[in-house]
Amino acid sequence: MSKFSVLIVEDNPIVAMMLEDEVSELGYVVVGPAASEEAAYALAKEHRPSIALVDIDLDRPQAGVSLAERIYKDFEIDSVYVSGQTSTADSNCEYVLGLFEKPVMNEAFTHDLAWLKHLLEDGTPDFEPRSIKLYSRARELQTQDS
Repeated sequence: MSKFSVLIVEDNPIVAMMLEDEVSELGYVVVGPAASEEAAYALAKEHRPSIALVDIDLDRPQAGVSLAERIYKDFEIDSVYVSGQTSTADSNCEYVLGLFEKPVMNEAFTHDLAWLKHLLEDGTPDFEPRSIKLYSRARELQTQDS
C-alpha cells in the first residue's frame, strides 16, 4: 500500500504551515499546500492523495466546497473541511467526511487525522475521534465495515 498522503488546501500561509507541520509529524506525506481551487485540483489529479484538508474560502468564496465535490467525483478523494464557517460546511457536506473547526487544536487534530487514516485504510478505527465533526459520508464508511 502506498504511504498515506494529505493534500493541504489553505490560502492562509500561517495556517497552511501549521497543517503541514502536524501532517508531517504523523509521518504522512504532504501534498501542497495549494491556495486556490485550480491549484489544488491539479495537485489532486497529479498525486491522488489519500485525503484532502480543505478550507472553504480560497481564491473565491466557497471555492473549497466546489473543490471537495470535484475531487471526490473525479478521483474519489475524500475531503475534510478545515474552517470556521460551520453553517456553510454543514450545508455543503455531501462529499465531505467532516469538519475541523478553526482554530485547530494540535493534539486533537493529530488524533483525529490518525482516526481518519484508519477509517479510510482499515475500516472502523478502534478508538474515537475527539474534535472532528463527522458527516454522513464518514458514518457510511464506518457502517460498511461493521
